[in-house]
Amino acid sequence: MSKKRTLISLQNYSFTYSLGETPALTHISLEICEGEFIALCGASGSGKSTLLELLKPDIAPCGSSDGTLETALQAQDAAIVFQNPGAQLLATSVLNDLALPMENSGLPPQQMRRRMAETVSFFGLGPLLHRGPELLSGGEKQLVSLCAALMQQPRLLLLDEPTAQLDPIAARTFFDMLRRIHEELGVTVLLAEHRLEEAAAIAGRILLLEQGRIRYDGAPGEVFQRIWKEGDHAFLPFVPQAPACSLAIDSHSLPALTPPQLRERCRPLLQEKLVEERSTPVPPPGEGVLAFRDVCFAYEAGAPVLENLRLELREGEVLCLLGGNGSGKSTLLKLAAGLLQPDAGRIKRKKMRTGYLPQSLQACFLADTVGEALHDSWKKGGLPPGEEERMIALFSLKALLGRHPYDLSGGEQQRAAFASLLLRRPELLLLDEPTKGLDPVAKRFFGETLRRLSIPVLLATHDILFAATFASRCAMLFDGSIADAAPPRRFFQGSRYYTTAVGQALSPLGSDAILFEDVQKLCERDA
Repeated sequence: MSKKRTLISLQNYSFTYSLGETPALTHISLEICEGEFIALCGASGSGKSTLLELLKPDIAPCGSSDGTLETALQAQDAAIVFQNPGAQLLATSVLNDLALPMENSGLPPQQMRRRMAETVSFFGLGPLLHRGPELLSGGEKQLVSLCAALMQQPRLLLLDEPTAQLDPIAARTFFDMLRRIHEELGVTVLLAEHRLEEAAAIAGRILLLEQGRIRYDGAPGEVFQRIWKEGDHAFLPFVPQAPACSLAIDSHSLPALTPPQLRERCRPLLQEKLVEERSTPVPPPGEGVLAFRDVCFAYEAGAPVLENLRLELREGEVLCLLGGNGSGKSTLLKLAAGLLQPDAGRIKRKKMRTGYLPQSLQACFLADTVGEALHDSWKKGGLPPGEEERMIALFSLKALLGRHPYDLSGGEQQRAAFASLLLRRPELLLLDEPTKGLDPVAKRFFGETLRRLSIPVLLATHDILFAATFASRCAMLFDGSIADAAPPRRFFQGSRYYTTAVGQALSPLGSDAILFEDVQKLCERDA
């Protein structure tokens, strides 16, 4: 069998953005071969985005480097797709956005039309061609961005957390398309992703970065098994649900990577008693602090976004709002914050200090440095001396204080924005996709922080596992109103699409398990 051709080789490569800063990458030795599918993971700020950008010379960041980076690719041979799909669509229609990369490359019109025809057919984007980007859902925008990246027929596709803002179904569609691109078109893929549940199932290799260094490199199952056996607490949270559960059952075999594989591993544990009867404790209802009563809202002359919506947030609860891209979650939060007014119906708010974190964090930072932004929030919150330093330590922001907020990674921005919000002493939190860009360790810390605050939280999210772990209640927004609202176990039980990997695996066997801890209990019962 012939050896695959090396596309990019890094030998003892280090990169620093500016003099005096800690290197973003340190002594990286890595070969990327033709036809590979590599998943890249690590904590926020570990160097994932820097590595991706360095592999595409025409967008490589400025800084100093050491070691060697050799590539067999021309600039047009590598294409990149970023986290925010809206920022990549620059034209007035999908058709023009798809044509733009080919126009920039100077392709003849006939070749452009031929390439457009076959690529659009491959993606099934024909019905969207004449729509403006403002009429696309988040999933459609990201598929258009991916299609545009492939218009130049790249040999290497780089993706920087492309599913961070997609709902579970749109994310699955996106991953399915990535798999087809890799398998059918032979494109080499390097995917930076915190959503390892799906990525690990299709990647042939996984790289885990820690502070700019490669800690693990190998086949996903082998890497997860090694982390598990070594008890590496820094990386155990990065092991997805399916492999973690199967390793808890049998650490000597390579782990399951998909829900169907996990189902077969768990089947013997559930053979004797298929349904484990458990009642989910429901806390007594607290006082209502925010109530929507038959609320309707539409943007100008458009179709209604919300229609006869009824929802109540109670004192001390974390209410996670789920639903597809474009279902109205962000609109609902803006109405709750008073940034929009309903066309009909009433919104009753208890008088309390409200903290609102939007999906786009640009408006959250009005200062030139993170330190200045935090100090301004501390002054407005009127907290006693020492609270600012405590918050900086709590959110691990000390190394970022001198940085401009726009220069931070997505996860670092989320941490800084949330710390700034808490320094204003809110009594009610309205959070729009607060876990996007956060690594698993940061997500757990964020969820535990919300629990400790014991204040009411209304939170819109696509992160099913976060909602299942930390929500008091979950609500599904569909067709302008609340389709269902219940405590997490009851909400996710029996769901096929909006549920965790454990739920997907074990629900067909009659179990109500939705978390890793549930599978641990099954193992203990079987022991």
